[in-house]
Amino acid sequence: MCVILVGFFLLVALATADCFEETSLLTMQKISTAKKICTSENQDPWQTGSEVACCSGLEACLAPWTGPSSWGYKCLPSCQIQESDCLCMFDIDRTLTAKQGQAGECPGSQELPGIWDAGYGGGTATLSAFAAAGVNASFCKGCYLGICSAGTGSGIGSSWNNYILDSIMRNSVQDRFTALAPGVKSYFWGVYDASPISVTSPYVLHQGDGEKQNAVEQVRQWYKSSFNISIEKSNVHFYDDRTNNIPPFATLDLPAKQISCTSRDWSVDNGIIGLCGAQLDEIIKVEDNQPCSSEQLR
Repeated sequence: MCVILVGFFLLVALATADCFEETSLLTMQKISTAKKICTSENQDPWQTGSEVACCSGLEACLAPWTGPSSWGYKCLPSCQIQESDCLCMFDIDRTLTAKQGQAGECPGSQELPGIWDAGYGGGTATLSAFAAAGVNASFCKGCYLGICSAGTGSGIGSSWNNYILDSIMRNSVQDRFTALAPGVKSYFWGVYDASPISVTSPYVLHQGDGEKQNAVEQVRQWYKSSFNISIEKSNVHFYDDRTNNIPPFATLDLPAKQISCTSRDWSVDNGIIGLCGAQLDEIIKVEDNQPCSSEQLR
């Protein structure tokens, strides 16, 4: 009888030990699983309404990633996303474009059938030789990009304006920046002064001739204040066809270069604007104020 009782209690003890071991293992697995919950790369650690810390090796970075009024966090390997120290900005009409209907007179230009460009009376959008070749074929392939135009293209949301952002304002630097912050791929409507900063994107429309330097300076400051991308004034390069838009940049110590120097539209104010727009060899590093020479404008 004693042997039977001892055996019974031994079985109970073994079963209890096995159960305890199994329960402990499950508890440890649950704790381990809980410890693994974290926010992965390119995700918002606050997307659930409560903070879920970034996974190991990632930082929570604050910026307007999804839009101008949508400041929020994103988990990234580093909050220092800067990968270039230069900025190239362009006018649209007769810089990124040639005069509509003049592709045959402007070597390297390219018509875009079915896309309406409302600039200077309107017509089929025609890329200048530079725009047709692409930013990646120029000095600006390694720089951040922007637009500063007195015109408005064909209006925000139009096929032409969408084409400019989707197909012209492209290089590896800008593409990676836009992938991180898709909200910056939008247009902003003009500014009046160089400060305080009011721009919410690097693509500025409706900025008056003679006042473009203010918008370009604001874009330079916006890259810094919104995304900690620091660009010295000397590394800003602005390109425009219009004669009276270049000298004012000297007042803010911003480099600017006039383009379309050898092709002018003499039907408008004695050639104040370009005809064929920017040529690829005109998009070079700008170190000072560079209007077209009198010899070029003959």
